[in-house]
Amino acid sequence: MNQKNYTILTQESIRQLQNNENFGVEAVVEDKDDFLRSYVAAHGNIKWCPNPACDRAVQIDSQLADETKNYDVVCDCSHAFCWNCTEEIHRPVDCETVNKWNKLNSYGPENTTWIMSFTKPCPNCGTNIEKDKNPGCNRMTCPSPCSFEFCWLCLNPWSNNASHASCRDYYKFYTRSSLMQRHANLYRKYAWNHNSRETALDTLRRFKKNKLALEQIVEYRRVLKWSYAYLHAMGFTYNAAPGNRGLILKMVYLLFLQETLDFSLTELQKYYCDSDNNQSKKRKYTPAKLAELADVTRGRFEELVRALENDVCDAEVRSFSELRGGERKQVLKNVCVVLGCCAALGLFGIIDVFVVVGLLSFEAIKFTSRFLCNR
Repeated sequence: MNQKNYTILTQESIRQLQNNENFGVEAVVEDKDDFLRSYVAAHGNIKWCPNPACDRAVQIDSQLADETKNYDVVCDCSHAFCWNCTEEIHRPVDCETVNKWNKLNSYGPENTTWIMSFTKPCPNCGTNIEKDKNPGCNRMTCPSPCSFEFCWLCLNPWSNNASHASCRDYYKFYTRSSLMQRHANLYRKYAWNHNSRETALDTLRRFKKNKLALEQIVEYRRVLKWSYAYLHAMGFTYNAAPGNRGLILKMVYLLFLQETLDFSLTELQKYYCDSDNNQSKKRKYTPAKLAELADVTRGRFEELVRALENDVCDAEVRSFSELRGGERKQVLKNVCVVLGCCAALGLFGIIDVFVVVGLLSFEAIKFTSRFLCNR
């Protein structure tokens, strides 16, 4: 967590500032509410708490206010938010990814389906553009002032390949329906982790025991939740560059980290959040086994955070795909399951799944074949 370099403005501190001639507002406002609004608006290092039930303002160090990276703050009302975008805390996922994800899901299910079916974001500025009624022409021009020309099917700049003849073959496999399927499935994963986090928070509020473990579970669920928004953004990048094996491997690696963390985290949360009626199930966890499960979950969480902070760097993916010996055998089965999940989520085509499996091992091809056939 970041060091606490912010201050909650109290009524007393506001009164002291009101008597200060150098506080930066040109005229002293008689009304207290107007004065507060004027003062906050005049200072870039002060923002209102975004919690609708709170009327406090939060102040951070002036140098931190100039930075564009995420910075987590917690108001006295206990509401935590990102200083940069005022959304809920979402580190290490960046604000732009979170903003696009929230915007996509703010229209409601039916409107989101229509938007994903009949519009596409401009690759240059991100504005959603509706396809004209001429099915034979795929040359799109973003409205002014962007004026970017691109191919409707592959989203590449139109000048790169005037014919774009291969795009039709691509479009047969990567249809808008697959994009909707991907979004729906990733949103379910996002919502599952959101609800699981709320359950852990509720347990934390009601019970005083196991506070540290529950706080860790809440933090793990928060990062895992937003990682699916990040994976969703990677999927749009893949649509613009179909067949990119490097990007496929990155998506597989990220999903592998997500699935393995979710598995151990779910077991950990069951122990701490299930009702007392499940004591018989809890008895299987000795203190040593519970400590081991907590250590494994923490390690997987740190791996996921590191991958997100480094934008899933090539070195980590290369290390993952070049596992050898016993370590390789230990994760190979999980990798294959994750690859099957990739196909089920609509992240990319089934042919690409087998291409990646082939990069891993022949044994993986056989296992994934059985796994997909049994789904």
